Amino acid sequence: MRLVRFNNYPGNFNNELNVRNYNNFNPEYRVLNEESGYNVVLSVPGFQKDDFQIKVEKNALIISAEIKEEEENKDWKQSFRKSFEQRFRLSDKLESEKIAASYSNGILEIKVPMKEEEAEVSRQIEIA
Repeated sequence: MRLVRFNNYPGNFNNELNVRNYNNFNPEYRVLNEESGYNVVLSVPGFQKDDFQIKVEKNALIISAEIKEEEENKDWKQSFRKSFEQRFRLSDKLESEKIAASYSNGILEIKVPMKEEEAEVSRQIEIA
């Protein structure tokens, strides 16, 4: 008896079965430093707006998403899952209450504004 590795089957075995492995999906992202704050841009094609969950928890921006799909015909049934979670640490200089997000054409954009600098208050102290 001869053992054959899964990926060494003759022909186009993986493509014929339409095998999809999304368990370790890691979206590409960029963090752009702008004057008004940071702009986090993630490339996440295949997701819909409602698939995302964005939250701030303990000084961390947490972005996650999950898709579950099933395909079926008379001979077979297939299901797959595509998910990710990405975390970014937020400094005290950022305004976590004003974070805004938008999603269009596979691009998730999250704007994290900087806190406005408070003007230094100067006052004269009288001596008693």
